[in-house]
Amino acid sequence: PMAPEAPPNSYVAFISSYSEGKAVALATQCTHDWVVHNMLYFSRVYPRGTRFDSTNFLPKPMWQAGAQMCALNLQTIDLGYRLNDGLFRLNGGCGYVLKPRWMLDAAFEAMGPDYFAEAREAISRARDSRVSHTASDCSSDPSSFTRT
Repeated sequence: PMAPEAPPNSYVAFISSYSEGKAVALATQCTHDWVVHNMLYFSRVYPRGTRFDSTNFLPKPMWQAGAQMCALNLQTIDLGYRLNDGLFRLNGGCGYVLKPRWMLDAAFEAMGPDYFAEAREAISRARDSRVSHTASDCSSDPSSFTRT
C-alpha cells in the first residue's frame, strides 16, 4: 500500500481529513508512513457517515498513530467520549496536549516499517469492531488537503 501523499511544498500548514475507515487502514497497513506524515502535518479523523446513532469510534489508536484531531459526537457519552475527556484533562483542561517527545525526534523517521509490526497489531486489536476497511490502498485523495 502507498503512504499518504505529502502536500505541495508551497503549503506552510494544512489539514488532512480522513474518514474513520481510511484512518484505521492507514494505521494498520501503513503505520510507519502515516506516523511520519502525522509528525510533519496535521491530520483530522472524523466518524464514518453511517454512524446514524451518533456513537463514537475509539480515538486512542488514532492518537497513537499521531492524528492530532479526532472529531467525535459529543452528544453521546460513550467510551470514545470518555477517552477524549480523560486525555484532555491531562494538561489541566486547557484544550490541547503536546505531542509525545518521540514524535518530535527527527531520528524517528529513520526507523523502518518493520519497527511498527507490534504497533500495527495493537491498533488492529484496539480499533472499534464496527469499523470496516473501505480503503483499498493507503493513497490519499489530494482533495482532502485543506489550506489553513
